[in-house]
Amino acid sequence: MFQVAEKEKEDRKLEIYNKIDAKSFTVHRGIKFKKSDILSENRRLRFEGTAMLMQGRGKMHYVTVILLSDVLFFLQESNHKYSFFTPDNKVNTHLTIADRTRSIILSILILTISIFMDVNNM
Repeated sequence: MFQVAEKEKEDRKLEIYNKIDAKSFTVHRGIKFKKSDILSENRRLRFEGTAMLMQGRGKMHYVTVILLSDVLFFLQESNHKYSFFTPDNKVNTHLTIADRTRSIILSILILTISIFMDVNNM
């Protein structure tokens, strides 16, 4: 059963990859993170969900949250394609899980995802 679940997650990761616009990328600490980086051998899909992010001035964005084994990033859908979500044209929306400067909200999001994953793995 575990192998089936892992295969389904790998298939879903490929679906997400294929839906991302080829020119889309984000930058974190000066390093470009692009579509092809998702397929790195050591990266496994851990969680996919939807979130509503609020920016300054109360502007709300629905995004897809993708948690891989070592990376958390947000995607925005437009015309049946995903692009990396960068609020107000700012960089650094791709975060490594080991990043020590996460905000409290991001920590709560990760905790919520972890609890969700633990409940579903029972």
